[in-house]
Amino acid sequence: MNEVQTVLHPYPLAGGRVYPPVQVILTWRPTRPHEVTLTAPGAAPGAAWVFARDLLAAGLDAPAGLGDVSVLPDLAAEEERVELVLSSPSGRMALPLPVAVLRSFLAATWDIVPADHETRVWEAAWTDGMFPAGGAL
Repeated sequence: MNEVQTVLHPYPLAGGRVYPPVQVILTWRPTRPHEVTLTAPGAAPGAAWVFARDLLAAGLDAPAGLGDVSVLPDLAAEEERVELVLSSPSGRMALPLPVAVLRSFLAATWDIVPADHETRVWEAAWTDGMFPAGGAL
């Protein structure tokens, strides 16, 4: 499997608030080419956010996302970064992340499955019998 993974260390939030540093891991798998998974070591077991790879890509240049995950360019920052905003019934968290690392992560995923080719991967997997009965991975 050609999994792509990167470890990110978010910047401190602006506005004088100090939070302990949080490490997050982004993972992409070619068997699920539309998805990016975000996990945080030390978080509750099984806690993960799954969102669209194209949402992450779109949010690097303009605000993207209307649901539980939003990606917002941080125009006030000295260096290029975005805020990845995660919302849930129990609260909201903003992770200021470096754009350069996210672009490298996405480029590595596009080397394996180019943007807009995800459907072809799924169709080929179904035809080749890659998925077990019922379609679960």
